[in-house]
Amino acid sequence: MERRFFIARGSNRYQHLPAAEQLEFVQTDKQAAARLFGDFGYEPALPGLGEYDGADQIRQKLRLWATDVALTSDDIVVLHFADHGVTAPSDRHYLFCWDSSPEDLAATALATEDLVRIPCNGDLRHLLLVLDTCAGGAGSAEATALALQRVVYGTPSGSASSGLWFLASARRKDIAGDGKFTAALTEAVAVTSGRTGQRQQYLDLT
Repeated sequence: MERRFFIARGSNRYQHLPAAEQLEFVQTDKQAAARLFGDFGYEPALPGLGEYDGADQIRQKLRLWATDVALTSDDIVVLHFADHGVTAPSDRHYLFCWDSSPEDLAATALATEDLVRIPCNGDLRHLLLVLDTCAGGAGSAEATALALQRVVYGTPSGSASSGLWFLASARRKDIAGDGKFTAALTEAVAVTSGRTGQRQQYLDLT
């Protein structure tokens, strides 16, 4: 039996970033995204994830949740991240947490591919990753997409994943506007829903 889960994480406060780099609209964006996916039957999970949490806390909460609900190949999970994002010199894409340090990303920030690896550690085969973050460097979106494909395309049962979708608010070298993406996504979904009608089971992500 199919289940649909929506997980949003993001912080509007960052301990080691200046006032000008705090994100005013993160909480509003998370609420709007939850309403949007809720209208499509997605159940909110892990509310408040990321608020004053460090990287280890977030990974632990996500791991315990995934184990508790026992995700199956029939389930669909949406991960929505509204944070500062940056690409390290190694081309690894990181998401900032409350206490992340720009000088030590590997120890204090969340590697995007690691967060996806946690729910996909079992038999989950349908995942949408929404990154509302700055690209932070050349090719980060493309590099992250390839990394995530390597993570998800191959489950413990040996079968290939049938559904990994990747949606980003910023392209290579782009800066994501605070509070812009979720409003645009909501409008796009409304327009697409109106065009496809009630008989269409899924919306075209493009």
